[in-house]
Amino acid sequence: MMQPIDTSRISRRQLLKQGSSLAAGAAVLGSLPPTLFAAEDNTIRLALIGCGGRGTGAVGDALSVPGGGPVKLYAMADLEQSRMESACKALREKFQDKVDVAEDRKFVGFRAYRQAIDSLRPGDVAMCTTRAYIRPVHVEYAIRKGINVFMEKPFASDPGGLHRLLRAGEEAQKKGVKVAAGLQCRHSPARQALIEKIRVGVDPRGCYGRDPVDSRQSFRGRRRTRQSG
Repeated sequence: MMQPIDTSRISRRQLLKQGSSLAAGAAVLGSLPPTLFAAEDNTIRLALIGCGGRGTGAVGDALSVPGGGPVKLYAMADLEQSRMESACKALREKFQDKVDVAEDRKFVGFRAYRQAIDSLRPGDVAMCTTRAYIRPVHVEYAIRKGINVFMEKPFASDPGGLHRLLRAGEEAQKKGVKVAAGLQCRHSPARQALIEKIRVGVDPRGCYGRDPVDSRQSFRGRRRTRQSG
């Protein structure tokens, strides 16, 4: 059972560590008036590791939380300088002073993720949004450094990578580090109900499900086929 938190003697970073998840912590932070927090710098710094569309979108979501308290993009890492610069420009145009990425906190190369994570403090967040094959390496390093993690889906590209993430999750629990993941259809109530039926012995071949994304793609494919014919 969760114990009540005395918000009169807690900082945003401590609250994030005590929350049940990174997302829950952010929601609670948004509901508390700023006067409840200590006078220290409680800005939560984000390091974006992987500056493609998913990563840029995830940062945009994080910076758009209403009443979420001070949050800023602090460091970026990618294999391509041009992609990182393009993402930084787009985010700065939209969020202005919430993007505080100095030139010496833009890192390029296969070890750039380490430099970005090393620039953070305990309580900050590493946003691991690269391709799945390298995700376990980035998550492991962030947890080892005591940094909270947001990771995009898919989580890994093979069973070995998934086992590494599971072990990293166990280490995160021991350290009090929070790990959150991008939401997808596994959070769908309909799919959860289907999985529960399968677990109690219902033959899944008698069940029917419809994925709007797949359906739209299939429709577009059929339409192109008809037009080309």
